Amino acid sequence: MTVAVPDTLDEALSPGWLTSALQPRFPGIEVTSATLGPVVDRVSTNARFTIECAEGVPEGLSPNLCVKGYFNAEGRTTRAAGEPEALFYRDLRDHIGARTLRSVYADLDPDTHHGVVITEDIVPQNCAFLDAGSDYTPDQVADSLAEYAKLHAATWGNSRWGHQPWLAPRLTGAIRAMGIEEITARVDRNFHGPNGIRVPDELKDAPRWSPPTWGWSRPSRPSTRRPTGA
Repeated sequence: MTVAVPDTLDEALSPGWLTSALQPRFPGIEVTSATLGPVVDRVSTNARFTIECAEGVPEGLSPNLCVKGYFNAEGRTTRAAGEPEALFYRDLRDHIGARTLRSVYADLDPDTHHGVVITEDIVPQNCAFLDAGSDYTPDQVADSLAEYAKLHAATWGNSRWGHQPWLAPRLTGAIRAMGIEEITARVDRNFHGPNGIRVPDELKDAPRWSPPTWGWSRPSRPSTRRPTGA
């Protein structure tokens, strides 16, 4: 880790920290200012911003960037949730050939497990950051599955990645932490709340989608079978 992972959004947007964070990929860069743009602040914080540099923004670096971290009060209690994403962009992304956001910084604090990622801001490129409520066409789903296939093809049977703790399945941990009844209740609330408005009635059967139907008999002993319907 060449520079400490920022603890706050203000620190992440400070010219001094940005200069140190971007130096490994862009030697000689000196960030002189960062102008904050739109911020999406839920559990994680996603902040778009624009930088200026002493000698101009170096070739290969967009001045339009976006930082993701767990900076707010709620996010601080779940910072470890960002570990897989940060390590994916730091260690794995450049080896798989799949289409992803282009990151210019990604790292993890070894003590707090706070992961922070800076990517190019794709909005000026006539693209959009999606969320769970965004429309997604069948063609887009097919394209995404093709990219997932590249990811799995690049890492399948590779011992370098097969034993990385941050790549281990996390479903059984969620089952142990929340319990099957709570997970089922959450699924049911999603189906019968605003998120489920366009879900066909015949699919609004929460127990059908709960962990017992995924092939696990007990949370502590996951089956090797594929989830139902996979």
